[in-house]
Amino acid sequence: MRSLLGDDEETAILEEAMALIDSCEGFTSEGDSSSDSAGLRSHDQVDELKLLSCSRGKQGRKRENVFKPVTKKKRIRRPETSSTAFQRRKKAEVIALRTEVTELETRISYLQQKCQDMWEKCLSRNKETDMESGQAVVINWCEEAVRQYRYRRAAEDCNRKLKEIFESQSRLSHDLRAVLYQRGALNVSM
Repeated sequence: MRSLLGDDEETAILEEAMALIDSCEGFTSEGDSSSDSAGLRSHDQVDELKLLSCSRGKQGRKRENVFKPVTKKKRIRRPETSSTAFQRRKKAEVIALRTEVTELETRISYLQQKCQDMWEKCLSRNKETDMESGQAVVINWCEEAVRQYRYRRAAEDCNRKLKEIFESQSRLSHDLRAVLYQRGALNVSM
């Protein structure tokens, strides 16, 4: 069975296992003098055959996936983020932003109301002109918006048609010029 793995692979696996055991020393406390932790520190007491048989069961695994000691990255505390003054500035900024939000919300409601008032004035003016002409038609702002939308769509359609006509005229002009230049070239060559 020992011939399944080459000697180099066996020694590499054994070295990695020893490195894993050595890395476990850092996880035990130095003041702990139990027999278990002392047993882990000794390389002579590790059964090489058990390590190799365990590693043979996982032959499909690549060599890079062997356990490596995990080092937890230590959090770097910066004095500018942990100071009381920074915390106060941060809190003051949050409060200032909250007040700004409320101010902006009131400004939005004011502008919406102003826009609504302008629509009502426009509609009342239209209503007065309709009443003067003898028509008592009540127009609300939705109807005005629909009317404006229809005017815009009609203008866009007209603009699209005019662009198509212009494009066809410019193509016709280009084709006529090409024909005239060809005739001029034919007349010169004769």
